[in-house]
Amino acid sequence: MRSRWQTTLRSARLACIVVCASLAPRVGVQAQTMRSESALVQSIDALVARLPGRAIPLATLIDAALREGFDAQLARAYRRRAEATVFYEGRAVDPTVHLSSDVASTPLTNPTAFSMSQGTSAGVEAATPWGTVFSADYGRAGTLGATRLAGTSDGQRFSVGVTQPLLDGLNQRTAEWRAAQMQRTGAVAQATRTRQEVATNIELQYWSLAEAQAVEAVYGRSVELAQDILRRNEELASRDLIANVDVLTVRSGVALRESLYMQARQARRDQSDALIFAAYGAAAAQVVDSDTLPAFAIDDTSARVVSPALDDALRMAMLNRIDLRVVRAARDAAQVRLTQARNGTLPSLALTAGWTSARNGITATPTASDARGTSAWRLGISLGAPLLNRADRGQELLASTQLDIETIRMRSTEAQVVRDVRTTVRALRMSGERATVASRAASLAWEQLIAERRRLELGLGDSFRLLQTEDGAVQSQLEAVRVRYNVLRANASYRLALGTASGSP
Repeated sequence: MRSRWQTTLRSARLACIVVCASLAPRVGVQAQTMRSESALVQSIDALVARLPGRAIPLATLIDAALREGFDAQLARAYRRRAEATVFYEGRAVDPTVHLSSDVASTPLTNPTAFSMSQGTSAGVEAATPWGTVFSADYGRAGTLGATRLAGTSDGQRFSVGVTQPLLDGLNQRTAEWRAAQMQRTGAVAQATRTRQEVATNIELQYWSLAEAQAVEAVYGRSVELAQDILRRNEELASRDLIANVDVLTVRSGVALRESLYMQARQARRDQSDALIFAAYGAAAAQVVDSDTLPAFAIDDTSARVVSPALDDALRMAMLNRIDLRVVRAARDAAQVRLTQARNGTLPSLALTAGWTSARNGITATPTASDARGTSAWRLGISLGAPLLNRADRGQELLASTQLDIETIRMRSTEAQVVRDVRTTVRALRMSGERATVASRAASLAWEQLIAERRRLELGLGDSFRLLQTEDGAVQSQLEAVRVRYNVLRANASYRLALGTASGSP
């Protein structure tokens, strides 16, 4: 009887040892799981803050892009070219001054005598914007030599004249100047619009970099969680508590997640380089060479979701969009050139008038009229027209076609403005709705992941099912990240579509 009780007690002790041995790893794994759950509930921003990188504010990159970026430099160069064209076309009303002086010899019958004449003249000619041409001339002539010829004299002359085109030239002398001024207005507006586009492009790339950071952080946490499961399974497998196939399943999942994580790291660095090169232009190579760390977006990513009214947005865009001013200025310049070309097909009709005053000096045979002067006036009209005139008519056809082209561009730009506003308004509305749904789906997916991990600890689940749940949770988190930054990008695109984007000088 006593030996039976001893045998039973010995068996009970052995059973307790076995149970304790089996529970010991589970207690350790459960503690490890609780540490993993704390990582699960850690926010994306906290995970992103752990990533290496060189922090750069958005404003710094925008300032660099407006100063160093290729697009901004080209816009400034185009504006300077337009200003230079205006300066050049201003020659139409520039006055012209001429000065001349000459000496001439006259052969005489007596070989020992000679005669030389000297003359000087000065004049000015100027035109008004409406085509009137004014001129004034002053001349002086004299005789030099050993012998003064009979009938020759020293004298001076002053004359003024005016010419007014009546048909083809009225107000057309400065047509190219006025057209160039309109194009300069368009070039200045285009430079401002380019600055807005540059600033918006930098902001879009900045949020794409921030999104790449969040994606890398999500995949990094996925790798950590899968590695936790792998360590747990390896420990249980070493105690023959689970099958080796569970270890192989998790190892395969870890390898896949590590591959996705490396791909996310590469994408983040590519996005960092793209942002740096877009902002710094030719100096970007020095910037990236001086720092091996990628750029790190640090601006606040909390965006207020707005739902603007389409009619109000369209009305504001039509008032603020600078590119509309650009195409309208080009259309107006084409209209001026067409008017000029049509006037060129008209006959050349001009009214001319002038007055001349002459005063004689001393002659070789003085008379009573030597000291007196004479004056005369003239008034006339001239008419001319080339035969066929294919040059002017061809120029009119070219100018008319160019006006049609600029009108089509203007209407196309107006239609593009409407399309941009409709697209961005729709993107804002849908992004706001998607943000709410995606956030709720991500929260539910992570709660499901935590519950599934606890089921595995209780022996009610398996590693394959847990990895599938973790995949779903990661995809839900990534969708929430994408929607979050889509809202920020939609806000930037909406401001650009309305013409209120940052970047104006």
